[in-house]
Amino acid sequence: MILDDPFAAGMARYFSVPVVSLVRSVLTISLRWLMPESSRCLASKGRIAEANAVVQTLEDSAMLRRMAQREPVAVR
Repeated sequence: MILDDPFAAGMARYFSVPVVSLVRSVLTISLRWLMPESSRCLASKGRIAEANAVVQTLEDSAMLRRMAQREPVAVR
């Protein structure tokens, strides 16, 4: 077997680190496109309606799960 050779085993470990890093990077970058912007970021850009929609979506999902929540505060 090729991994019985200490040099080959070392090279396999040496190349596995960049491969794992690459996979994690690709996963992180691709998941970033699926995440919505935060309501605070949207409100700071003047996109108030979108910020309220994000908050409403989060509140609706909390209500479906029967989680306790405080009174919502509208962004002005």
